[in-house]
Amino acid sequence: MHRSRQQWILRLWTIFFFLMQEVHCSIPSPQNVTIVSINLEHKLTWTPGPGTAAFTRFRVQSYNPKEDMVPGCTMGIKKATTLGPPLVSLTGCGNCLVLKLSPPARMDFYQEYTIRVTRSRDKAQFVMKASNGETLINYLEPGVEYCVRATADTSFQNRAIPSEPQCTYTSSQPLNTVAMFLSILCAIFLLMLLLCTCLIYYGKLGNLHTPFQQALVSFLPLQEQR
Repeated sequence: MHRSRQQWILRLWTIFFFLMQEVHCSIPSPQNVTIVSINLEHKLTWTPGPGTAAFTRFRVQSYNPKEDMVPGCTMGIKKATTLGPPLVSLTGCGNCLVLKLSPPARMDFYQEYTIRVTRSRDKAQFVMKASNGETLINYLEPGVEYCVRATADTSFQNRAIPSEPQCTYTSSQPLNTVAMFLSILCAIFLLMLLLCTCLIYYGKLGNLHTPFQQALVSFLPLQEQR
């Protein structure tokens, strides 16, 4: 009796073992397996295959390129990362712009950048090089809006994301106080000249000489009578 019970339990475990193997073997492979790498942060994503149970858990294996690959791995994963955009700050300074550049977090090897400067008015553009810190962009029009985009210079340039356009106006030209003073003097002089011309034209100044002319005319006949 005891022996038959042990055999029954053994058979039950055997059936359970084969059922588990059947369930394990029937789980579909994950789909859309993708590695996204931005600024050296790697993110592995996938979607469970059709019919995968909700409680299914997945195991991920990694490998070192210097060592053997994971057995059965045929994806040929490329370990190049995408470089995020640098941090950009832009302020106006007369006929120039002050550009400040810094790399994103954990990307201190950013050193050189390609800068594209675009004039908003007519989309005129030129390209220059810059490095971390402050860079002065000279010989611009004062009081005009310019937009700047920066891209890191790396060995895998096609995987570097440029920054969003940063736009600002160059400052207006500073006032020349000497020229302003001379302009005001010239304006006052021209205004006085115009006023005198108007007075003469309307006879205001000419009327001041009328009494003297009348006295002179009266005096001349008296001398002729004598």
